[in-house]
Amino acid sequence: AREAVLRATGAMNPLHRGHVDMLHAAAGWLHAHGFHVSQAYLSPSHDGYVQPKAAASGTIGLSAAFRLCAAQRAVEADPLVSVAAWEAAQPGERPDFPEVCEALRGRLGGGRRLFYVCGADHAARCGLGGGMGEVGVVVVPRGAAGRRAAREGGLRRLARSRRGGGFLIDVGPRGAGGARL
Repeated sequence: AREAVLRATGAMNPLHRGHVDMLHAAAGWLHAHGFHVSQAYLSPSHDGYVQPKAAASGTIGLSAAFRLCAAQRAVEADPLVSVAAWEAAQPGERPDFPEVCEALRGRLGGGRRLFYVCGADHAARCGLGGGMGEVGVVVVPRGAAGRRAAREGGLRRLARSRRGGGFLIDVGPRGAGGARL
């Protein structure tokens, strides 16, 4: 089996079981498609993203230090998932998710493939139906609303029509197909 590493980014304000479950669902899907997932990382976002987003929605913006600590405690007994602090700890402006993925991809050694894991709403909003170049994409919809976002965002059609583009998209719990990797 080919070796894969997963990364999920997001505010995680607060982290919840769904963030961890999303990585496990992606790992299971990849395993069924010939990959061995050796590591999966939760990457809480930089305060430069979280604090303005929280203020705009009228919610509390938990600090990066708090979100990192909460995430570490939540996965301390998880054999697959760990927390990556790089994104939250960057000085200055916040790195966006493609930069976060490229930073990790640059450190992966021989033959390991990085996959960005996200929900269908994020994938549709960010135009991930075309993939992320050398970084694979696994979309894990959250219930009926997530599957609807995937359909409305054109992800199901793109997942079936792209071939050899270096990305993978799964838009349903039973697997809707994906590009050749």
